[in-house]
Amino acid sequence: MSDKKMPVIMIVDDEPINISILANIFESSYDIKVATSGARCLSLIESGVTPDLILVDIMMPDLSGYEVLELLKADPTTMNIPVIFVSSNDTQADVAKGIKLGASDYITKPVFPAVAIARVSMHLRLKQQSDELRKMALFDQLTNLYNRHYLIEAGTQRLSESYRNNSALALIMLDIDNFKHLNDVHGHDFGDKILQQVSKTISKDCRSIDIVSRYGGEEFFILLPGCSFEEAMSKAESLRVAIEENAMHAIRVTASFGVCAKNDTVETLASLIKRADINLYKAKNNGRNCVFGA
Repeated sequence: MSDKKMPVIMIVDDEPINISILANIFESSYDIKVATSGARCLSLIESGVTPDLILVDIMMPDLSGYEVLELLKADPTTMNIPVIFVSSNDTQADVAKGIKLGASDYITKPVFPAVAIARVSMHLRLKQQSDELRKMALFDQLTNLYNRHYLIEAGTQRLSESYRNNSALALIMLDIDNFKHLNDVHGHDFGDKILQQVSKTISKDCRSIDIVSRYGGEEFFILLPGCSFEEAMSKAESLRVAIEENAMHAIRVTASFGVCAKNDTVETLASLIKRADINLYKAKNNGRNCVFGA
C-alpha cells in the first residue's frame, strides 16, 4: 500500500444535502473536510487544516463564497489554494465575478459527477505543478533550505510585522570556516556534502516560523521572529557546537556566527543583514569557530 497522502478537499456549504452529494462524489479518492459556513472554513484552516482545493457555495448566511474567496486570496498562506465555486447562480455575471476575484473554476448545481471529478482533478494537477515551480523558485536545490530570494521577500514581511506588533526579532548569519580549502583538498562533492550536513544541523531545531536560508556559497541566515538578542546568541552558540561535533569522516568542520537583533528605530532587512555580516566578519577576525553579536 502506498504511503502517499490523498489530496485534501474542503467542502463549504450551509446545506447538509449539498455537502453529502459532493462528499459522495469525492470521498473514494480524496481526504474530505467539511465546513458548514464560511467562518468555519477559515477557522479550520487557521487551526491547521491545509486543503489542497476548496469547493465553496456562494450563497451562505454568514460569509458568502465571494467573501471567503477574498479573505483566502488576501492571506499569503492560503492565496495559492484553488477555489471552485459550486452554485446554482450560473449567470455570466456570477461566473465573471468569481473568476475576477480569483476563483479557479465554476461548477453549477445540480452537480454532474463526471464534470466535477474532471475539473477537480485538473485543478489539483495544476496546483501540483505550480507548487513544484514555486519550490524551485524559493528553495535552494542542494540543501533544500529557502534561498536568498525567499529570505529577502519573507524576511521583509516578518520584520515589518515585528515593528507593527512591537515584538522581538533577531538574525543569525553563519559562514563555514575555510570552506574553499575543504573544497580544494577534498573535492566539490565532499564540499556539497558539508553544505548539506550543516543545513540539516542548523534547521533541525528551528521552529516553523523561523526562516532558515542558504544565502549563497557557504553562507546561511536564520531569521528568528519573536527571539531576543540574548536568545539568538544562545541559539548561535548551540549551533556552533553542534556543527563542530558533527564531524564528517573525522574531518573537522566549524562555522563562525554573526548575530544581531532589530533596532528600536525602524530599519530595513538590508541594514539588519549588513549588521549581521559585520558581526560575522568580527567573529572571523577573532579566530573563527566563534559567535560575535552586537
